[in-house]
This record gives sequence, structure tokens and C-alpha cells, in this order.
Amino acid sequence: MVVASVSMALFYATPPRLACRVVNTPKHQRAVIFDVGGVLVDYDRDGTLATIAAKCGVEISGDDIAALIASLDLSEGTRTISDLFDLLVSQHGFRGNLDDLHQIWSAGLAARPWVPELLTALAEKATLYILSDTNAVHWQRITNGLLPCHSFSEIFLSHEFHLTKHRLEAFRYVLARIPYAPGEILFIDDTFEHVERARQVGLIGHHFRDQNVMRTALSEHVV
Repeated sequence: MVVASVSMALFYATPPRLACRVVNTPKHQRAVIFDVGGVLVDYDRDGTLATIAAKCGVEISGDDIAALIASLDLSEGTRTISDLFDLLVSQHGFRGNLDDLHQIWSAGLAARPWVPELLTALAEKATLYILSDTNAVHWQRITNGLLPCHSFSEIFLSHEFHLTKHRLEAFRYVLARIPYAPGEILFIDDTFEHVERARQVGLIGHHFRDQNVMRTALSEHVV
């Protein structure tokens, strides 16, 4: 998911991970790193942007909202959703309070019913990780019933380590902290540019389009 350029912001400076923490998982021969939004969790990006635009007092498009969000680099954790709210109010006449923006921000997230079974079975064969360009507001919503995180050995969130996946350094940060060589890792993301960057550091990249194609890639990787 292209979060840095669309819709993920920071709300808490050092947010709790809630149920998603490190699990002592035995080391398998292979590992899989998942993106979250657009892969393991559904995310209606366009609907979220359109809803924010509709709450503004001046005519503005979803693309304009996306550009405003991108200008703040919110996924890297240096700016907050409050900063976005202030800009929306001052520049675009946003009609609502900060709580309204929080609710709109997370309303487009939804669980994918096939994910729990997939993760449970896959965790028996490979070590699983998350690498997500996200923010504390979204992550709190995700861990409140949208994604079972007990299958993951470690979770890397952009707003916590201040790097997003459009930078090679984000992948190098993760590789330095997990016990796998790049060629032993399958990286799955719905943003092709992220997959390309992962391949540049030696990861096996899979561009997510649907679950069936992804399952084939997983079965080929985890033998």
C-alpha cells in the first residue's frame, strides 16, 4: 500500500502494539514478509480520500487530499494527524473535529476472512514478518479484530522506525534485524514500486493482486 503518498498518519508518538508483539517462533528455512493494507487487510483508499474531501467547505478532490497527505510525510512518524487536521481546517474548511477525522481515517479498513487460516497454516512452514507503511491510528484499528498477529515473529511499522518502503534503507533495516539472507525471504506487497525496491536488496518479490496467485507464490517459496 502506498501509504506515504495517501493516507496513513501518526497519532501517538510511541503507540502500543496491542496484541501484536514478538512471538518466539522457531526458525524455519524460509521467511515471508507481508505488507498489511491491501494484502492482509482490505483498505478503501479512494473512499477514504473522497470522504475527507466531502467534509471540506471548499471544492477539493481526493487526489488533492492525497497530495496534501503526501506533503506531510505522515507515515515516517515525524508529523501527526493533528497536523493534517489543522491544514484541512485552515486551508480547506474541514467541517468536523479531530475525532471525526480519526473515524474517517480508519473507516476504510476491513478484515479479509481468508487471512487467519492462511497465516495459521503458513506459520507452520515459514517465519512470518510484517513490514508496513502505517500509523498509530490505523494500526490500533487493525489490531482491534482485523488481523490476527500471533503468527508473526516480528512486526516493523514505518511510523516507529521512521522509514517507509520507498527507501531501500527500510528493507536494509529489517534485514539487519532478522536471521535470514535476502534470498530466503519472500516479500509480498500490493505496491509494485515497493516490490521492486525489495528486489534491489535481494528479496524475492511478489506483487499482490489476488489471494490465489499469492498462494501459488507462497507454495513455491515454502517447500
